[in-house]
Amino acid sequence: MQNTQNHQLLFNSFEYALFIVDVTGPVGLANDLGVLYKLLGYYSKAEQRYQQALEIREKALGPKHPDIANNFNNLGSLFTSQGLYSKAENAYLRVLKIAETTFGPEHPVTAIVVDNLAVLYHSQGLLTKAEPLYLSSLEIRKKL
Repeated sequence: MQNTQNHQLLFNSFEYALFIVDVTGPVGLANDLGVLYKLLGYYSKAEQRYQQALEIREKALGPKHPDIANNFNNLGSLFTSQGLYSKAENAYLRVLKIAETTFGPEHPVTAIVVDNLAVLYHSQGLLTKAEPLYLSSLEIRKKL
């Protein structure tokens, strides 16, 4: 009971902070609150906060800005945790497109994104889709 009360107090504090943060600072707070909710298993609330952070960033920076990739990556991780593989794949593919466009296909960030997608496929038993991505990620990292 005590942990639940502590969690609720913590959530209420973050929610209040999110309410009072000015327009330039809510992205990080919304995202961090999403991380906290995810870690504690409150997936619906985590998704709400991740989506809020994404909407704020897209409005401020545009849908192709590299900072948007972090939001999609968080959503991909959240959806993977819930077994929502199709939604996770869509999020990771969005991250990959942004990474390849922004950094190029041989960049370390792109290698991480390719690896995340490989792990997603691997976790579903889709080894024929995962293997080439693992190899691609490895090749990028070897060139660094």
